[in-house]
Amino acid sequence: GAYYRATGTTNLAKGNIFLNNDISNYYYYGLYLYYHDAVQVVGNEINGSATYGLYLYYGDNDCLISKNKINNAGSYGMYFRLCDATSVKRFEISNNFITGALSYGIYDYTPKYHDYYNNSINVNNGSYGLYLYNSSSTYSGHTIFNNNFVNLGSGYAAYYQSGANLDSADYNNYYSPSGSFVYWGGAKADLTAVKTASA
Repeated sequence: GAYYRATGTTNLAKGNIFLNNDISNYYYYGLYLYYHDAVQVVGNEINGSATYGLYLYYGDNDCLISKNKINNAGSYGMYFRLCDATSVKRFEISNNFITGALSYGIYDYTPKYHDYYNNSINVNNGSYGLYLYNSSSTYSGHTIFNNNFVNLGSGYAAYYQSGANLDSADYNNYYSPSGSFVYWGGAKADLTAVKTASA
């Protein structure tokens, strides 16, 4: 895989672009990024069976994760942790295609101002299509539009720890025929329950 780690939160690597790479047969990480500011990961194909497809820790401000194809039979398609954006410099995850026997299609822990647009996630052996841990108002400001979240395993198509900390979420498709459908501050059994919770 590919590895780029800067030195710390006060010295982030700035403005790097990872564009149109083919990454396969990696041992643990397809693409490992740590301590980045406004990084762009665009148009990459990541294929493997290890733990992480894309791993981004401390990705701050206006990052762009777009047009990537990830087929990872490990645990995570994309893994984001402590990725802080702002209302002006937002973090965009758009037009990605993620599939495989994953525990998490996308795992996003304590994010700030993340925008999810036009992504297709299909996991067939996992707990979550999308897992968004936005547990308090500190981790808010998210918009989620026009995505397909599919879980053919036993879990949720999408998991939002707190619906109150989403700015907006609409025009998404959720499908989890064997699982628990959607978690929106609590388990929701069908689309009617999701609409009621999001109203």
